[in-house]
Amino acid sequence: MNRWLLLGLITLLAGCSRGGLSFEVDGQTRSYILTVPESLPEDPVPLLLALHQFSDTARGMQRLSGFDAIAAREGFIVCYPQGRYRIWNAGQREDESDVAFLTALVAQLETEYDIDPDRVYATGISAGGMMANYLACRTDILAAIAPVAGTPVRAVLDQCAREHPIPVLSIHGVQDNIVPYAGGDVSTGGGDMSFVSAAEMAAAWARINGCADTAPAAEVLEPLDSNDASRVTRYRYDCPEVVPVVFLSVGGAGHTWPGRDNWYPSFIVGATSMQLDASEAIWAFLSAHRRHAG
Repeated sequence: MNRWLLLGLITLLAGCSRGGLSFEVDGQTRSYILTVPESLPEDPVPLLLALHQFSDTARGMQRLSGFDAIAAREGFIVCYPQGRYRIWNAGQREDESDVAFLTALVAQLETEYDIDPDRVYATGISAGGMMANYLACRTDILAAIAPVAGTPVRAVLDQCAREHPIPVLSIHGVQDNIVPYAGGDVSTGGGDMSFVSAAEMAAAWARINGCADTAPAAEVLEPLDSNDASRVTRYRYDCPEVVPVVFLSVGGAGHTWPGRDNWYPSFIVGATSMQLDASEAIWAFLSAHRRHAG
């Protein structure tokens, strides 16, 4: 059976996935896909924003991440917002339209569903990961974030000021040359951008959270496939302990979402690691935290 047909059947059985939803924000029509499992707890439920990569779509992020199945199993709502022109304004230029969109979207969904405002989370890959970082710096609506291959431009974290600390899980492939693991200047169609390295991003969030001049604890994770020589190393900042910053360094991986089929050509984005199921790891991390903890 075609795997997209199979995914569609699973989604249909798991709950209601509604595409083509839209509303007006600052004179612009903005769209999104929403998946609401048929069976939800009676108490207010978490909301996850899952943000697509550059040139992709909300539907593409839905297929890539597999969060619908996790939402059905764990009892939360997942929303896949659509960036205008398939991009996100994540601090590369003076444009707050996507911050306004996502903030308004969360507020709108909170009026339509019984969502716990202290358990709203954001994840994303590449530009979507950058947007998760930016949204956390520009608003206080999120309980935790989990960017994948999405370190922001340097100015975002240099200028980030938050009233409350926020837990952060970052996942980045060591062989990522698109959003470079080691950071640096990258030339794009929109001009040159200077990215922080994956390690610098984790250290910056630790500093923003009040954890200065402290080295992270490092641990090599047990591989899912013992025949694969690549490894995932976890770096964890634990001060304060209730708002950790965790960085998963994925050996041998490129600009991809670990554990899931990536349909962009490997000669462009690099290899996909199957040593980590990023979607499961992300939800396990995010769901353990509430807004303003600590």
